[in-house]
Amino acid sequence: MTIPRLFLVAPDDKSVAHLMSCLTAACQAGDVASILVPASIAAGITAPAQALGLAVIVNGGPPGGADGVHVEAGTAAVSEARKAVGKGGFVGAYAGAS
Repeated sequence: MTIPRLFLVAPDDKSVAHLMSCLTAACQAGDVASILVPASIAAGITAPAQALGLAVIVNGGPPGGADGVHVEAGTAAVSEARKAVGKGGFVGAYAGAS
């Protein structure tokens, strides 16, 4: 049986230090696979989160060393995101109420 892993979403109104404290506690408590972070804090949280073994996905911004990006637009944005992260990176897209 496969045990599910956790996907975390970071709020955009907390400091990197606060988020890292919460992220460290979450990793100690469960099997965290990845975190979606706002572009505004991506530069400060990417390397420390990756050091904990997490994939970091930047919401709406350039990857800047992260493992992927998430976009909330149409196919053109997805295509641009794919170019930005390369073949090995993750691309997530908002699909509305589909």
